Amino acid sequence: MRMPYRVTALLTSILLMTAYANGAAAQDTVPASAQSFALAERVPFDMAVKLETLPNGLRYYIRKNGRPEKRVMLQLAVKAGSIDEADDQQGLAHFLEHMAFNGTKRFKAGELIAALESSGARMGPHVNAYTSFDETVYMFQLPTDKPGVVEKGVQALADFASAMTLDPKEIDKERGVVIEEWRGGLGAGSRLRDQQIPVLYYKSKYAERLPIGKPDVLKSFKPERLRDFYTTWYRPDRMAVIAVGDIDPAQLESLIKTEFRPLQKPSSAAPDRVYEVPLHQETLVKMATDPEAQQSSVSVVRKRPRGEQGTVGDYRRDIVHRLAFQMMNERFDELSRKPDAQFLGAGAYESGLNATTGTVALGATVQEGKLLPGLSALVIEANRVIKHGFGPAEFDRAKKWMLASYERAYAERDKTESGSYTQEYVNHFLEAEPSPGIEYEIKLLKTLLPGITAAEVTSTAQQMFDDRSRVILAVSPQKAGLAIPAETDLRATVQKAESIPVTAWNDAAAATELMTAEPVPGVVANRTEMPDLGVTVLKFNNGVEAWLKPTDFKNDQVMF
Repeated sequence: MRMPYRVTALLTSILLMTAYANGAAAQDTVPASAQSFALAERVPFDMAVKLETLPNGLRYYIRKNGRPEKRVMLQLAVKAGSIDEADDQQGLAHFLEHMAFNGTKRFKAGELIAALESSGARMGPHVNAYTSFDETVYMFQLPTDKPGVVEKGVQALADFASAMTLDPKEIDKERGVVIEEWRGGLGAGSRLRDQQIPVLYYKSKYAERLPIGKPDVLKSFKPERLRDFYTTWYRPDRMAVIAVGDIDPAQLESLIKTEFRPLQKPSSAAPDRVYEVPLHQETLVKMATDPEAQQSSVSVVRKRPRGEQGTVGDYRRDIVHRLAFQMMNERFDELSRKPDAQFLGAGAYESGLNATTGTVALGATVQEGKLLPGLSALVIEANRVIKHGFGPAEFDRAKKWMLASYERAYAERDKTESGSYTQEYVNHFLEAEPSPGIEYEIKLLKTLLPGITAAEVTSTAQQMFDDRSRVILAVSPQKAGLAIPAETDLRATVQKAESIPVTAWNDAAAATELMTAEPVPGVVANRTEMPDLGVTVLKFNNGVEAWLKPTDFKNDQVMF
């Protein structure tokens, strides 16, 4: 089963560069922003979604959506993960995920997979699951035009929730499978991650609870300890069913109620599961190396308490953060294109470590042997913002970029894939992430954005980029002839970079035109139609060919 980690990108210090877009004039179809919003007002949930809670505490989300056609996404999200394991249960949250497919009340070992695969659903792309620190999620993508398949899917999820058989013989068979998965996961990424987690999750239980677990526990645990975890944490008031797809919502709701209403809610309250990741004043450093590492990278990570997400004021705060990251990323993009660039790519991003602690990070991928210059560049650019803030021109571009991104999302609202909605509702359940729908969000943005100033974004960024709870994470391959900095070198580089005087950002983009001279139009010398492909080929008088194909995949997009 695939096992995503919420902090994988952060732990391996890999940067995902932000895509930029030019601000565009608002379309006439975009709703106006005459509505006013109080900052204390709760952000509503999307009215297009059926959201209900059964008497036993189980929540369900249902939405009709026709992309892809004749398919439905079914997921069971459980607030139970490796962080909930006792010392003698390390790895059992993930092991339990495996056992869901090895026998339940209505499906003997192997029967469920065979039944779903007979409908065209394959293990991996259509039937899957993952276990992380804080949650376990089971995922089906099933055809809706084959009788009985959706019913089997809902029945299987209900069995996963309360009726796994956990046969000791099947448990013993699965031990070897999970041990092999543990061994197979010991690639460079896992080894690097294991070096960094104790530092990033400094003095917290998370540092000791990798979801894959410990091989000695997996080999020897008693079956009753697996059942103990199951009965303690798999309870309806800690679960949600998410169903999105090309199917009658009333039919789905009836199925969910029939299968999940009988689940019994334990008489005792759910166990307290607040696991803190402590903040710290000192700067922590980790230089992680591996012979199979493919690139060098460095990140400056700052831990911060996670803010609430439920009100208009919270949403406004997130807009301010996104504007700051957009301007930082635009600066990094410009720096990366200079001949003397100290990194191959760099960016600013925000992530969550757990329910109470998040991170603000600046990271860069660098050429081998260039970790120290790359780290210095990150520190210098953070200090530039702290000392001089953001300028009016780049702030204006950031606002236009944000508005354009919302307008594109609004224009494409009827093209949204079911998987996107499903993930959004899983996040709503697991992390209380707002999901009001794009119609509400674009109205909210148009109301809030004009009142946000460059000074406010600068003030927020100055707090985000200070040196509290700072962690320096560096990654390098191990190879002959490659000098790897010591952790003392990383600390010294940070200290030196902080003492370098910085000037205000030179906003070169503000002084340049997109095109310095308008090109001379060409002449179409030949035109060829390809009816079978729906393609028109234009050949210009200079020999260049353009292959044109109209599609309706997106409402407001041209791809070159």
